[in-house]
Amino acid sequence: MSPLKIYSGVAIIAALTAWGGWSARNRFRLPDPYAPEHQPIPVKSAITADLAGTDAAGQPASFAAVKGKVCACSYLFTRCPHGCAIVFGAMRELRDRFGSHPDFHLASLAVLPDMDSPGVLREFAVSQGVNTSDPWLLLTGFTRASVWQFTETQLGMTPTRETPAGERLSSCDYCEHDLRIVLIDRQSRVRGHYAVMQTNEKDRAFMLEKLINDTRRLLEDKDSSTAAP
Repeated sequence: MSPLKIYSGVAIIAALTAWGGWSARNRFRLPDPYAPEHQPIPVKSAITADLAGTDAAGQPASFAAVKGKVCACSYLFTRCPHGCAIVFGAMRELRDRFGSHPDFHLASLAVLPDMDSPGVLREFAVSQGVNTSDPWLLLTGFTRASVWQFTETQLGMTPTRETPAGERLSSCDYCEHDLRIVLIDRQSRVRGHYAVMQTNEKDRAFMLEKLINDTRRLLEDKDSSTAAP
């Protein structure tokens, strides 16, 4: 047998051996404890106050209605020129995935309650495919100051500010507000803020996937517990 054939045979055997070892390692690889899905979801803060108002049906309601639930919460302005539509779409995606789970709820807080009355919220919800039977609290009927303070001090959202008339990008550009979704566990603790409003489609998909995965993890964890900060 020629040396070339011998060397070729040895190379093939070595390659097959290496591939077999790689395949076995990957096939039987244990979960990586440092992978994101195995890292604890941090506890950022605890909600200690309530926000009372009215729901989309005009009935008295408050944020306490979601207590004991895994809740995804965000601001809502039905005429928002900045990105509320994308945020609402992400919330609707959560509804589609987890809406049948008894421990899941959504909450949308009117950032401009004087403009988004119960009737306006109700019409908007219907136009966006939200049903009255959905586990979704649409809350208004409070003052701007009270909801802005609640979201800042209790939910850890960035402060909301009125947009000066000279800085408005459109006739509906009344205020600058946080466009992140807040994830809350069963113990009324804030576990994360998710910037689903991204101009880059890949970044938006990544953040939405993280929100979905973290929501699932909290729903699967009956204790929803990690060490407090």
